[in-house]
Amino acid sequence: MKKTVIAICMAALLLGTVGCNGGGEWFDPWDNLNGGGTASDGELSKENASDYTPESEVKEEWKEPEAEIEGAVHINLSTLAADNAPDGTEFANGTLTVKEGGRYALSGSLTGNIVVKDTDGSVQIFLNGATVSTPQTSACAALVFEKTSSERMLTVVKNTVNTLSDSVGDTDADGDSAAVQAKKCSLVVNGGGKLLLKGVGENATGLKVKKQLVIVDTQLEIEAVNNGIKADEKISIFDATIKVNAGGDGVKTDMEATDEAEAAEYAADPEAGYIYIENTSLDITALDDGISANNCLYIANNDANTVKIITNGGAPSTVTEASSDRADGKALKADGITLVEGDTETDIPASYEENYALVITGGNFELNSNSDAVTSKGNLIISGGDFQIATGDDGLHAEYLTKISGGEITVSKSYEGVEGAAVEITGGVINVVSVDDGINAANADLKNYDYHIYIGGGKITVDAQGDGVDANGWIKMDGGELIVYGPTGRGNGSLDSDKGFLMNGGNLCAVGSSGMVENPASNSEQCYISLNLSAQQAAGTAVEVYDDSETLLYSVTPTKTYQSVIISLAQFEQGKTYTVKVGSNTYEVTLNSIGTALGTNQGGAGNQGGRPGPGGWRP
Repeated sequence: MKKTVIAICMAALLLGTVGCNGGGEWFDPWDNLNGGGTASDGELSKENASDYTPESEVKEEWKEPEAEIEGAVHINLSTLAADNAPDGTEFANGTLTVKEGGRYALSGSLTGNIVVKDTDGSVQIFLNGATVSTPQTSACAALVFEKTSSERMLTVVKNTVNTLSDSVGDTDADGDSAAVQAKKCSLVVNGGGKLLLKGVGENATGLKVKKQLVIVDTQLEIEAVNNGIKADEKISIFDATIKVNAGGDGVKTDMEATDEAEAAEYAADPEAGYIYIENTSLDITALDDGISANNCLYIANNDANTVKIITNGGAPSTVTEASSDRADGKALKADGITLVEGDTETDIPASYEENYALVITGGNFELNSNSDAVTSKGNLIISGGDFQIATGDDGLHAEYLTKISGGEITVSKSYEGVEGAAVEITGGVINVVSVDDGINAANADLKNYDYHIYIGGGKITVDAQGDGVDANGWIKMDGGELIVYGPTGRGNGSLDSDKGFLMNGGNLCAVGSSGMVENPASNSEQCYISLNLSAQQAAGTAVEVYDDSETLLYSVTPTKTYQSVIISLAQFEQGKTYTVKVGSNTYEVTLNSIGTALGTNQGGAGNQGGRPGPGGWRP
């Protein structure tokens, strides 16, 4: 390739000199860090997904529950009468009451309801092709398990379809109703059959459990006026298929504390208000949140499982700052323990929030949310999975740490793409489109926090109208690839930090407007080139880098207009000469220092400070 040098202006950043172009305009490479030229960093987090792995496990007897059906008491609901109710039960006024421990297999249809009393022994209810609907005049769930400390199991027999529906709903102390309810006890739902739950009464939930709920290898389809599935203390789901259409939340825990001491105890217990999902497909449409846990939400799916969630109508057609303020309609959420004192509900003190976590290790996710798509009041850790996200607010958000070590994440629509007080990325493929910042390290509620963004691996592409990569602290890159298609307006920059950007490894290409340019710090370990171009370049104008043997090292085609280019490659060696081609313009650069700046200054007073003293802005 024949090299035609259009304009060469080199500034040796370590020496603090400035260069000029043929037009006599001065360009200051130090227009960052409020006038400083060096950056500092801090320590990285030690949190990993394994730190939050639950103790939950599937008991062997839960996996093959139908083995016990032959010894069960069989009841045909269609022919059930007061005089033929089997031993251990009674039937009156449309209510089948189970009074003794044992196994009961139900088939046929009943307009009425079923109540399992507090018995000394365990009770297993088999649904073997059963339909139960409460009458319009009844105020009771279709199936109720009353308070007990004994095991309660609801088994949906393979190759059967079963329907349980309330009409008015149970008027319990909590004031809402359910199609199936376990009052002040835990419940296991298992079996390979299909169960349809309809919570159609006032404020009705589909499946409501006071204590702990376990679902194993079951097909559930739920329609509910309020929540689809709700358990106060804990939900564990294994190898299931669940579809929910809810007027409230799709799946939720609701762990409430009555005083600060109890709140502190719950916050310190990872399994208080916990939701664990393993190898399960979910299809949730909810007017409020999709899946909401108090303390921790942990999803360990495989490639065969898809979690599809639409909340509060999905992402708005146009994302704005106003749309990002909507609180309702988060897809996946670790929300924190609620402190209830009398009629007042408040969040517990923020000092507990680092205990909370949202962890995802695999699976497929299709998230279309009116508010945040994936959000945690504590930490957010993603080590695998395929994500397709559209949201009216943040794509991935944590109040503390957002850590990504694997997976493929596409945020096609968002206000901000990836956010946390700290953001650490060491692997995965991440593509972000945002109205404001693409990747942001910030949390105004935290004091003296070490805000930072760390990139140690992965392939990241950011298309941001605000700042591309923005830290209210330091940024450090040790590896991977970061491509930033930054802002076209002058009020934001492709790179923006308060304590500097240490460019130590990997490939970086950041393009955007020239109004707020920040270069990597002069104490970076890897060389970089910063171009301020004399004219705005059209979208689709390629940036190419060649070595001195005219071998193409790197090429990127920006998707939007730009006037600033910052590029740093792992192949760069100090002292060697490289050629950067931007459209028809060609720049030949010898890397005499860590940073080399070329071009004309178009930033004026809008840039983020100038280097103090000699070598600053000049007339």
